[in-house]
Amino acid sequence: MAKETKGKRATAWRKDGGTPEIEDGMLLLRAESDGTVYTENGRIFHTGVTLEIPKGCAALLTGAPTLNWERGCCAAPELLSGCAEIRVKLYNHGRSYVDIHKGELIAQVVFAHGPIECKELESAD
Repeated sequence: MAKETKGKRATAWRKDGGTPEIEDGMLLLRAESDGTVYTENGRIFHTGVTLEIPKGCAALLTGAPTLNWERGCCAAPELLSGCAEIRVKLYNHGRSYVDIHKGELIAQVVFAHGPIECKELESAD
């Protein structure tokens, strides 16, 4: 059964008191500090953004296209729900290390429109 989400909105805020960045309906996430992602490894970056998603709604975290296409580094797609600070795990599939700089765009959050249908999965046993 679909959950009623009419009038519900996700809420985002920055721990530094700034306003989260939104472009084309997506929440843009930037690295809170410098860091290096070494070849065939992953690293978690804090974004300083907390996101609260109402029950029955969902959002998808995806990597920034420029990191994927130009630098061989990608974020693991993640379905977000509830309320938490957003941390992004970047993976480096390239042949050399990737330096991430404070303020660099590393991921974006795309919001689902309309009701989300939730079903229980049945065991295959």
